[in-house]
Amino acid sequence: MSARRPALLPALLTALLLAPWLAAAAPAADPLDDELARYNEVSGRIDKAYQEGLARERTRSLGALIAIARHEAGQAESAGEAWKQVLLLEGGNEEARRFFTALGKLDAVLGEVAAHKGLLLGAGETTPAKPAVDPRLDMAGAKTVRILAQYGQGQAIGNHRAGTVILLQYVSGSWAATANGKLESPDAAATAADLRVELVEDTGNTPTALAVVPAGTVDTPFQYVLMRDVVGLTLRIKNQRNPAVGRRLAAANQGEVTYKVKIIQ
Repeated sequence: MSARRPALLPALLTALLLAPWLAAAAPAADPLDDELARYNEVSGRIDKAYQEGLARERTRSLGALIAIARHEAGQAESAGEAWKQVLLLEGGNEEARRFFTALGKLDAVLGEVAAHKGLLLGAGETTPAKPAVDPRLDMAGAKTVRILAQYGQGQAIGNHRAGTVILLQYVSGSWAATANGKLESPDAAATAADLRVELVEDTGNTPTALAVVPAGTVDTPFQYVLMRDVVGLTLRIKNQRNPAVGRRLAAANQGEVTYKVKIIQ
């Protein structure tokens, strides 16, 4: 073995000397090719998943539509619409074709199916179901109260224990913070903050503010939960500048509003 080692040295030296040249001669990776390869690989996966998902949904809807069409067999119009949707998903469906053949409408319906564009069934529109009313915001049985804007005025709604839920909803009316000011609704989004309704605790001394009723309660009632026992719960205009104190505060508030109030113990 020792006699063969010297014969390997020239080959090893040649390989070592040529290695840098061979590395330099290898083409550098093309970033454009890399990006195109990455995009094509990822988009291929996405497209496969999309096609598989679409196939599943078509199969699911096809079964549901056939069941609907069969159920509506005694009502030609509604059954016909269901069978037409079946043909949109499966043009060769024999049961649907027999239905329209018996009515002498197969060619006309197939023409409508051929003219249909897009993946969506029907007109591509649905009528959204109205959301169920949150029972916590149900104003059935609420009391309507009148709230005056004048300084020191308000609408008392009683003494309540911690955990009591107060629901408030605007009904009508407007008010202003000055005698000649523009009357505005406290429930309008554009109305200034000091013209909102304020929920306070009024025990006869300086009232304690608890919450300001936001705009939009005509659509979604405002809900407030008492975190402690409250004596003299009152609704009033947030702006309570005393007209008898100072020139800057010389003008009196004006107007009134009505709200629905519901108290859940």
